[in-house]
Amino acid sequence: MSIELIKPSNKAALKPKPLIKRDCGPEGCEVDWLTSRRHKTELDVEALLARKAGDVVLGWDVARRKHLSVIWAFEVEGNLLRSLGLVEIRDVPFHEQFERASNLLRAPTVRRLCVDSTGMGNQLAEDLVLAFGAGRVEPCNFSASFKDAAAHAMRNRFTDHQIAIPVSEAIRNDLHSVRKIVTAAGNIRLDAPESDGSHADRFWACALACHAASGGTGRFEGIVGDPFQGLDLLDM
Repeated sequence: MSIELIKPSNKAALKPKPLIKRDCGPEGCEVDWLTSRRHKTELDVEALLARKAGDVVLGWDVARRKHLSVIWAFEVEGNLLRSLGLVEIRDVPFHEQFERASNLLRAPTVRRLCVDSTGMGNQLAEDLVLAFGAGRVEPCNFSASFKDAAAHAMRNRFTDHQIAIPVSEAIRNDLHSVRKIVTAAGNIRLDAPESDGSHADRFWACALACHAASGGTGRFEGIVGDPFQGLDLLDM
């Protein structure tokens, strides 16, 4: 019996391509179509807490020391996501990050938060679910399939003109930094180089916010009443 050796493929991986193109055409770059100077880069937390109407979603890409921890807030206006601003956190203990996120979730207009629950974000996500419920907080495991779906859903919002973001070089660079890499085995992987202390952190916060907006609409509400006393079957 002869044994045939399987030789490794000499097929090289394809050259990485940006998921959101920087090339500009007659209508401008993809991320420029709905940028506006009237959208603030930094989220006004006090203004958000004071709002009585609206439908707001949050995306949170968690980090601790090396990268940025970014929470991005968007208001849902029909099919349009309009940026309300970002909370950028660097080298802040997790318990303080938890308090900042909790403070945003106390805003009556915030409907949903999608948070990166991979690795260091797992405990934060669990604690937020316990505090605010699974209906308002969705832990998102950054598997390859989830990242691919979330990133392309966000890209579609840009190409369909369904998202409005601030004018910011840092945001622009983050959105352009993610590359789609096709390996020699034919698998697709999304990756980004570290630049200016960010590892596409704003990109993933935006993608998570888009994912948060994808399910249901309207303000989160509850009904508070007297505790249920039950029925005494002997009195019936």
